[in-house]
Amino acid sequence: MLKWIVYPNVAKDSDDLDTQMIALRHWLRSEHGRDLTSNGLVKGSVAIDDIDSADVARAIEHIHRVFKGTAGTTENTRTNSYGGKHTLEKWRRNVLYAHDRSKNPYISNGTFIAACFLLGFSAHFEDDVRSPNCKWAMRALKDVRHELAQHNIFV
Repeated sequence: MLKWIVYPNVAKDSDDLDTQMIALRHWLRSEHGRDLTSNGLVKGSVAIDDIDSADVARAIEHIHRVFKGTAGTTENTRTNSYGGKHTLEKWRRNVLYAHDRSKNPYISNGTFIAACFLLGFSAHFEDDVRSPNCKWAMRALKDVRHELAQHNIFV
């Protein structure tokens, strides 16, 4: 049985995303022995803080739109952070930035993870502690892609 965790977001009343990110990283370190970098989760504590709060804010908005704010509704073990980030990048490229190809649709794995935690999605850390990814209780990526394809949006 998978153990699903939900970030308690002790700083949720703060309008300052930097404060929320500090609290998230502290929780990951103290409760789970992991840290968050742009590459994703790493075992132990690192001194790298390379996740931009503005990118996290955009990711929160976009994840909410694409995954329909379904935090915690499904324990789907196939949706991991790496696949989710790629689905979001394709959505950005083909929908959000379709008329302006000069915009970069890239989102880092760590930014995707931070945004999902802050949105309240339940997570399961991959069994391999070397993996930078985690699995999410959210709509299956195939369901998201199918729904977008219904509107001739192929991701």
